[in-house]
Amino acid sequence: MGGGAGASSAARAGGADAAMVGGRVRDLHDLIGVSTSLILSLVSLIFLGAADMISVIIRATLVQLRTPDEMRGRVMAVDMVFYRDVERAGAV
Repeated sequence: MGGGAGASSAARAGGADAAMVGGRVRDLHDLIGVSTSLILSLVSLIFLGAADMISVIIRATLVQLRTPDEMRGRVMAVDMVFYRDVERAGAV
C-alpha cells in the first residue's frame, strides 16, 4: 500500500518516469517477500537502500530550494519530524 501511494505521489511530482521507478521499488519489496535465495534478497535490500537514500536526498534538496529563506529552518524541522515519525506510526 505504501509503495502505491509513493508511486502515485511521484507521478504527480515527477511525471511518468518517477511513477515507473516507484513501481520498480515496490517490485523489489515483493521480490524479497517471495525469494528463497539469501543472495537475491540481500541484493534487493542493497538496491532498496540506495533508492531510499536517493529519494531522501532529492526530497530534502527540493524542499530547501523551494522554501523561502525565512521559513527554511521551520519547514526542514517539520519535514524531518514527519519523515522520522511516520515509520513508527506505520509499525503500530
